[in-house]
Amino acid sequence: MIHRRIAAAGLVLAMIAVVAVAPLAGCQSLSGNRGQSEVAPQPDGSAKSGTTADKSPALVPEGSTESRSGGPSESGGTATSPVVTKPMIVRDKTLTMEVDSIRTTLAKINALSAKYKASITQSSISSPGGDGVLPTPEGQRSGSGNEDGNGPLSGTVTIKIPVEDFDAYVTAVRKLGDVRSERESTEDVTQQHIDMKARLKNLKAEEAAFLRFFRAAKNVREMLTIEQQIARVRGEIESLQAQIDYLERRSAMATLTLNLSEPGGVVSPSGEDWGFVDAIRQAIRAFVGVVNFLIITIGALLPILILGAIGFFVVRWLLRSFVFAKREE
Repeated sequence: MIHRRIAAAGLVLAMIAVVAVAPLAGCQSLSGNRGQSEVAPQPDGSAKSGTTADKSPALVPEGSTESRSGGPSESGGTATSPVVTKPMIVRDKTLTMEVDSIRTTLAKINALSAKYKASITQSSISSPGGDGVLPTPEGQRSGSGNEDGNGPLSGTVTIKIPVEDFDAYVTAVRKLGDVRSERESTEDVTQQHIDMKARLKNLKAEEAAFLRFFRAAKNVREMLTIEQQIARVRGEIESLQAQIDYLERRSAMATLTLNLSEPGGVVSPSGEDWGFVDAIRQAIRAFVGVVNFLIITIGALLPILILGAIGFFVVRWLLRSFVFAKREE
């Protein structure tokens, strides 16, 4: 009986020991597994982190849309956020303005262009009486119009402005006159630029491969064939690079076109002059024309008039002689 009690007590103690030791063994197992995953031996004797991987960011080329490590992702790993590419916008703006003096305004535009490092690519001045007029000093002109009195001048100016100073430049230009109309257009060429850069990268890789083939060529025939491919790829690279440079220049410099005009004179009916001076001028011309006609007509008839007068006096003399002879009889 005593032996049974001792055996039962031992069994109870063994069960209590198993229940108490099991959690500790589990914790030790988990701790050992974590330590093994965190630090794993390497062939060279160094330790490598299993969960704490190399967090150094990969080199991502500028303008690329590749991902970098960020916060937590849906799959439980590290989230990736795309690198935002700076938009490339081509801006073109047209302003129609009325100014007091075309030449004075052009001088102010030149000063603004020097201040904002802009460049005037095209400039023209014209008058209603012809295709264009030569610039003259401002002091030699009185009022609107050119020196010949053909009416007010008009002009067109095209300016290239750095895009970061474009708004400030336009604000300054608005103060030079009265804006009559305004038109602006924008074009987003970001995706086009990205596509071109990707094509350029592929072409350069293709050229590098052909160069390796060229160095490994066994005979002249292979060298000539590969050289033709290299020349073709090099031509495509240069053409694509030129297009990329042009696109970058267009997006870096905005275009402003100014249509300038001077105010006209007194409002006239139907958009024409009143015509008083023209009427007087035409009347004088008509009078001179009539006088010229009379002079020409008299000059042409003068010989006939002289012969007629001689004939008249001869006939008169004969008639008087005949009448006198009759009276004497």
